[in-house]
Amino acid sequence: MHEVKAKSILSARNGMNLYRGCSHGCIYCDSRSTCYGMDHAFEDIEVKINGPELLEQALRRRRKRCMIGTGAMCDPYMPAERSLGLTRKCLEIIEHYGFNYPALVFIAGGQGHLDHAPCLLVDSLKQVQIPQNQV
Repeated sequence: MHEVKAKSILSARNGMNLYRGCSHGCIYCDSRSTCYGMDHAFEDIEVKINGPELLEQALRRRRKRCMIGTGAMCDPYMPAERSLGLTRKCLEIIEHYGFNYPALVFIAGGQGHLDHAPCLLVDSLKQVQIPQNQV
């Protein structure tokens, strides 16, 4: 694992990837493709250590609220998240500025931050319900 200072954190479509690479080792993962231009081994996780600060700067300037996606290219709750807490910090920032984010819960790692999804109720490990007053 190595840390980098990113220049930006949100994509043109409001996607956010705090990590590049992954420690899970899934052989079918599309993120391993060379078309994404990673200049390091996929298992050597690149950590965008200044991601929360960049996200706060970006959201502070935004006028129109939108959905902020995370985890499109890697697991935002990978084992490194336990000690780094970058995804948690970003979810707190997203919530603070009144933006939305998808509720992603990865049961296998037990890392899902449902405590930062106040509008969600976990009915079981497989089902998430959104209360009618939150739709």
